[in-house]
Parts: sequence; C-alpha cells; structure tokens
Amino acid sequence: GKTSTLSVSPENFQRQMRFLSSHNYNVISLAEFVQAIRNQTILPRNTAVITFDDGYDDNYYLAYPVLKKYTLPATIFVIVDAIGKEGYLNYKQIKEMTSLGVIDIGSHSLSGGYLPGLSTRELEREIGISKVILQARLNKGIDYFCYPIGGFTPQVQEILKNFGYKGACTTNRGKSQTYLNNDLFALKRIKIKDGFPNLFVFWVKLSGYYNLFRRVRQPY
Repeated sequence: GKTSTLSVSPENFQRQMRFLSSHNYNVISLAEFVQAIRNQTILPRNTAVITFDDGYDDNYYLAYPVLKKYTLPATIFVIVDAIGKEGYLNYKQIKEMTSLGVIDIGSHSLSGGYLPGLSTRELEREIGISKVILQARLNKGIDYFCYPIGGFTPQVQEILKNFGYKGACTTNRGKSQTYLNNDLFALKRIKIKDGFPNLFVFWVKLSGYYNLFRRVRQPY
C-alpha cells in the first residue's frame, strides 16, 4: 500500500478528523480565517484551520478522502518544482481536489529552499514565478504562501505583497505559548502532536487571534 508522510496511520487520521467533525469544531478555510482577521470578526473558541506543507501525494490518497467525507476544508502548500515528481502530487490530483472546493492550494515556493539570504531576483522567482505557474496550470488565484522552513525577512514579506498574495504562514518553531496572530504575512502555526496527525493547525481563541497549543482529549 501507500506509505504515509503523515505521522499517524490513515485509520488514526480518520479518527481525528471525525473527532473535529463530531465535536462540532469550527473548521474554516485559511481564506475565511484571513477575512475574519481583516474584518476583526470574533470567531468561536473552537475554530481551527488545517494546512499541509510540501504537497506529498499522500495528501491525495490518504487525507483528501477523509477531509471530503467530513467536509473539512484544508490548504495544501505545494513546492511547485516538485509537482509530478515521485512521492508528490501531480496536477491532475490537485485539480480534482480543488474542483470540489474542499482543498485550496497555496505556494510553498518554487524549490522549497530557505528564502532568507537569496538575492532579490531569486526571491522574485521563488515567490512570484511559483504563483504564476500555479495560477496558469490550475486556472485559479493563488492567494497564500508558506515560508519554507519557516524562514522570512521584511524583504520577503514585501515581495509577497508586491505579487498580490493576501497572507503567508510560518511556524512557531515548537514554542507552546500563545501568539497574537495579527500579521497576515507572519501567520503562526502550531504543529499538533499528542495523537494528532502531522498537520499544521491554527487554533483561534475568542479573545483575539491566538494560536493555542492544546491537548485535545481523544474520544477513544
């Protein structure tokens, strides 16, 4: 069978998504989350956003059927140069996933390499050309970016804005305190472990836009 880059078995992944669904978590898309920040909308305490990095093909074989079953939206950030390569999604799979509106695609750059330290020209390629290629191939706007290895600088953020991105995600590098999530070009994510799969998830708290590192009581 398919080997998985998720840190849990497909059975556990399904169980965890069923948990979010049956416990009425307010799972929203990244676009809805950004819109809420822009409008200063208060979101329910149990709001979550699901994102995947790199664009591995198990996102299609293992995660997508489950997300579709429970109607849970998610964003996959793809490394554009890796599309169609062994172990990665191809355009046919990406088109199928995006056609139903469950999955949104973002750019994880052209090569997936660390951005700080690159020349302006290289940054414009990684950030801009990746967007142009995805938009042309998918016939959809690509509005969100994810910094490879979480690395960015003010210049990188400026280039993203110049290319018309609406927001960008980073990681919180494993710290467990909460953060105010008010910079749309530095949206911090928390990797949910403790029985959750290898997904990045935003947790949003009523008192503002906070990432909350939370142990979720397992239903089993």
